Amino acid sequence: MKKAPILGITALLIVAFVALGAFAMPFAKGDTDVRNALEAGNYNAWKEAITSRLTQDRFNRAVDNYQKMSERRTLMQEKMGAVQSTIESGDYQAWNSAIGDEPGAEKLREVITEDNFATYAEMQQAIQDKDFAKAKDLASQLGLPAENVSGRFPMMWINYKRTMGRHSFRSFDNSFAQQ
Repeated sequence: MKKAPILGITALLIVAFVALGAFAMPFAKGDTDVRNALEAGNYNAWKEAITSRLTQDRFNRAVDNYQKMSERRTLMQEKMGAVQSTIESGDYQAWNSAIGDEPGAEKLREVITEDNFATYAEMQQAIQDKDFAKAKDLASQLGLPAENVSGRFPMMWINYKRTMGRHSFRSFDNSFAQQ
């Protein structure tokens, strides 16, 4: 899996959201100076309205939020990497430990057992290989909703609670719509 492009895109999106947030803050508070400057097409008034809101305190909060997001992203990537490596190694006990007490882990454990873990690992590999027909067949064998197998969410079975836990065997998209 190519992690560098994904990490690069993620980092770029975070920077964009932080920058966008700095400029969008006045609108969230109904700032009439910014709105009036935009309506008038007055760049200097707009620049003054925006920069008057940029303070060291806001910058420090943006840095703090960015660092917290980066830490959460790193922890999530480490956890996903640990789970993926246990799947690749075929080690059920390590996988069981790696998924820990994440939301939906207990529900996932009800379906994925030591006896059928090899099938689950094979399904995950099929998803990564983009062999979705095989992955859907294996998902059906496991009792997982086959319509959820796609390249968009290759590790989605870890978050079993959203896909099946609360909403029986409804599809992935329907489970989000129901929440």
